[in-house]
This record gives sequence, structure tokens and C-alpha cells, in this order.
Amino acid sequence: MIKIIFRLILVCIIVFLVGGIIGIIIDNILLRFVFATLAALILYISSFRFIFGIKKHD
Repeated sequence: MIKIIFRLILVCIIVFLVGGIIGIIIDNILLRFVFATLAALILYISSFRFIFGIKKHD
């Protein structure tokens, strides 16, 4: 349980970092929001298996 919480916090930090980097490059608030949402979705989908330790079966 503690592992899952720690991994969720780690994912949140990554999302904020990506959002911050995008925010420096892009000054448009709308574009920044769209890119941050896309980045969060991609990270959420890719980290879902990572957070819960689900392994892909061949």
C-alpha cells in the first residue's frame, strides 16, 4: 500500500515537472493546458501498470 502511494506521488511530481518545462517553452495558457493534459494522460496510462505492478502477459 505504501509503495502504491509513493509511486503515485512520483508520477505527480513527473507530471508537474513536464508541465513546468512545457510552460517555459510555450507561453500560451490554452496550449500549455492541452499539452499538460496530454502529458498527464500518457504518463497515467504508461504508469498504471507501474503503479500497481501489473505485468504484461505474452
